Amino acid sequence: MGKTGIGWTNSSWNPYTWNCHKVSPGCKHCYMFAMARKLQGLDATGAPKMRESAWSELDRLEPGPVFVNSMSDTYHPDAPVAWIHRIHNAARSRPHLTFLLLTKRIERTAALAPYLDWPTNLWIGTTVESADYLWRLDYLRAIRQAAGRFVSFEPLLEPVRPDLVGIDWMIVGGESGPDRRIFSKWWARDLCWLAHDRNIPFFFKQGSAYAPGQDRLLDGIEYSEVPSSWSWTPGHGARATSVQQLSLF
Repeated sequence: MGKTGIGWTNSSWNPYTWNCHKVSPGCKHCYMFAMARKLQGLDATGAPKMRESAWSELDRLEPGPVFVNSMSDTYHPDAPVAWIHRIHNAARSRPHLTFLLLTKRIERTAALAPYLDWPTNLWIGTTVESADYLWRLDYLRAIRQAAGRFVSFEPLLEPVRPDLVGIDWMIVGGESGPDRRIFSKWWARDLCWLAHDRNIPFFFKQGSAYAPGQDRLLDGIEYSEVPSSWSWTPGHGARATSVQQLSLF
């Protein structure tokens, strides 16, 4: 809980334990499983549990965006609906925080959306790692109750050409770690151009590097754009504002 090295958020908050199941190719080298083995000597595969101590941690978070369940998935199929309600309701009681919920189970989120509270400081996002998972964006854009919808193309495993209708923010990144898979910055450039053509803020989280958050430049520019409604600027360099700054050479 608290400050995080993830460049596109201010803090992380984990009401669930470090547990999850891998559901698609993007999960193959998930940092959570590696950290659980390294720091706790545990196999983190399994259903998450609620961390009751997490609720007191909320009051110690600094104002700004908060990545919820960075070590699990809020909408994991084994997470009771009551837990999800509790997280959504917590956002309404803490308007100084912007809750960012990122999931690979966006179809479950869409099914529950009509029954959940959607305060104006709660954003929903999904991960798309390849063309085979662009369908997740259809479920994401269907969640009209959310204050904002974002997509994380990380780890991006191949070039994609998404339909960005209804999308309010884009994150792009290659895979990190010793077993990282092939990544081309041309894939990121294409998405940057597409995002800016639709006036969508673009955050380039990383290229292909051993450590996360490295190799952040696209043609000498560090793209750290976040939605203007957050009133928060990432502390990792200048924010580029125009896709026209990208060079073809």
